[in-house]
Amino acid sequence: TTPTFTSSSTATTTVTTTVTSTATTSRTTTQTTSRSTTMTSTRTTTATSTATTSATTTATTSPTTTTTTTPTTTPFSARFQCYTRSADPPTGTFVGNPSYSDCVAQVNILSDLVEVCSGTRGSISCVGTAITDDASNQFYAVRDLIFTGLPGSSCVASAINAASREYHRRPESETNISCGFFGYLLVDSDCERNVQLLNEMINAYETEDGTFRECDITTPTTTPTTTVTSTVTTSQTTSVTTSVTTSVTTTVTTTAFYLRLVCIEDSGVAYFGLTADALEDSK
Repeated sequence: TTPTFTSSSTATTTVTTTVTSTATTSRTTTQTTSRSTTMTSTRTTTATSTATTSATTTATTSPTTTTTTTPTTTPFSARFQCYTRSADPPTGTFVGNPSYSDCVAQVNILSDLVEVCSGTRGSISCVGTAITDDASNQFYAVRDLIFTGLPGSSCVASAINAASREYHRRPESETNISCGFFGYLLVDSDCERNVQLLNEMINAYETEDGTFRECDITTPTTTPTTTVTSTVTTSQTTSVTTSVTTSVTTTVTTTAFYLRLVCIEDSGVAYFGLTADALEDSK
């Protein structure tokens, strides 16, 4: 016998439906730049120094008075002197000089003076041999070579006395000179005074601008001359002026601020918003 198998199959299908809902959020990021401006004021102080130089000129005028006297009289170095001799001829009080060369120089000037005043030069000279006076002084006597002492013989002494009268302008100041033996010039009295008057007259004649050059006495003219002297004094003055200038400088500083906006969708609705880190950055 063949066994028989009976198969019974029951298929049971169970359908299980699982609904899964997934919320999808999409983030959109938008970068927004916000400009932040900060105003900064800076105070700047500048010191300015200005040097000012000014030249000051001061004119000082001072009058200077100078008195000029003309002529200038330079005394002659050689001077006639008196010598008395009473022991041996020739005797008397003589006009002479201890130096022969000085005597000659003085006699030449006296001869010129006599010629200007009288028109005749005469023949005055110095004796070449020294004579010794009573005090043992040797001198060279002055004499008129052409005087003889005879009637009609003129002595140069008269011309000398006339010139002295013209120079001193006073009869009492006239020399008293005469011619003695061999024509020697003698002084009868007060020899020192007479010789002084003779020397003064010769000095007035022989100087370059002599007051008796033309045998006509002239008065020295004193002319005060006033000279104005101006002295210009220039002084330089430098002054430094310092001025302080304060200026306020305002500087605008712009700082770029970056703000991130995001787009958020929730349940199908889109929103703009800030993320947490963006909020933190904006503080």
